[in-house]
Amino acid sequence: ARSAAAAADPRAAAASAAKKAAKRAEEAAARSDLPVAKVAMARERAKARFLEMTGVFRKNIMANLKEIVKDSAVADPDMWGCVQRAVRVAIDSIWTDLEMEVERKLEKALLKQKADYEQESPRCGRWGCCCSCLRAFFLRHFLPFDRSVFGKMKDPVFWIITILVSIPMYGLRAGVFSLMLLMLLFPGPPDEYQLINYILQLKGSQFFTVGFLQTLITGGSYFYCASWRTDALPQCIRDHGPGSSQVLLWSVIDYISNVLLCWCAFWALPFSVKSSQGTFVVAPKYEASKQENESDTEGGQTDDGGGDGGCCCCCRGRDHAAGGRLRTLLFYDMVCFLITLSMLAFITYLTGFDVGKGVGQGDQEPGLSHDPQFKANLFMARVLYSLLTFPFAIFLVPLLSTVLTHCDPTGFNSHGACVPFMLPATGTRKGENVGDEGSSDEESLESTSAAVDSDVEGQQMKAAKRKGIAAATE
Repeated sequence: ARSAAAAADPRAAAASAAKKAAKRAEEAAARSDLPVAKVAMARERAKARFLEMTGVFRKNIMANLKEIVKDSAVADPDMWGCVQRAVRVAIDSIWTDLEMEVERKLEKALLKQKADYEQESPRCGRWGCCCSCLRAFFLRHFLPFDRSVFGKMKDPVFWIITILVSIPMYGLRAGVFSLMLLMLLFPGPPDEYQLINYILQLKGSQFFTVGFLQTLITGGSYFYCASWRTDALPQCIRDHGPGSSQVLLWSVIDYISNVLLCWCAFWALPFSVKSSQGTFVVAPKYEASKQENESDTEGGQTDDGGGDGGCCCCCRGRDHAAGGRLRTLLFYDMVCFLITLSMLAFITYLTGFDVGKGVGQGDQEPGLSHDPQFKANLFMARVLYSLLTFPFAIFLVPLLSTVLTHCDPTGFNSHGACVPFMLPATGTRKGENVGDEGSSDEESLESTSAAVDSDVEGQQMKAAKRKGIAAATE
């Protein structure tokens, strides 16, 4: 009956033949793609299974290494008992962070992750339309996602910004860091790594520019006065001594901004997200359970913030664990600021400054801003406070900052969006789009995921196609 119907209607026969040919072509393409995708997915499953099976073994190895390190650290028989206990406690605390970092780095090295390096930056009303280009330009050149410090040294814009943040006079350093913090916070939510990196850069540059560099300049000024102005040494010190050539208002702004900007960035950390936390193609079982526990914990510690995202950092819930052990360093920084501020008030009292007349050591010009002794006192307080920020400069080292904060590096693309950090491939041509450098990995991930999805739904799709073709043929 079907043969007779097909002979009577040639167009129906042609349509049926075309559908059969298309079906055979789809099945052939699926058969050619599926084996490759299955091999890639099987490889990822094998890696995840390997991490699961060797988890207890790695844990035992790290525990044995910790005991060896602790025994060697307290091997001195003359070491005091309190010092031995302190060393053991410190090693236990640091070793927990080290174990966590080893697991994270091992997972990132073995398992493939999905990441979008060409995503657009979130926009927030008219602000995004007016300032998104400036924000993207600034962050792309100063905090790029595809350049190390050696790559950034080839960029003249990076050098201009670096010079501006290295000048602790006329409010340049405080202004640039304030602008940078606004760009990191709005439009939100901000990235956790970038906020932590901002705090470390702010305090690290304070140590090198306001502390170390200003100490060298002051020493050179005293050497100049003692060598070539011996006939008028007191006047030379008043004219070229510490803080004499700086405007008092800008010095106060720089002194206070070092602590205010730092704490503003830290207060925004609970509202931040981890842009570097990608999705594994195949995650180990312990990783999935760990992520569920973290999400449950964050859910319990989250205030009512109105969702996962928004145009500012205040539109999300709080993650009180963000920042790792940075909180201890910030409290240390606050204590140092209060100590230097108290020292400034005490030294000002000892040097005989009269608030009513603005007189310090015989100065006849009224006003606080013209008193050279108070400028010298403020200068010494700023320099001492900056030199005490040396622990922040230590954590500028990438490995130490990662262990301190448990955050993977991120950067900004040409759209101003924060994406995971990725160095360009070796031999990449100059001017080539970095998003294309990782295209092979991204395409392989996409093809693997697509092939797996087709493999899962393949049987249902084939059955549906058979029913549809049979119904159309009838």
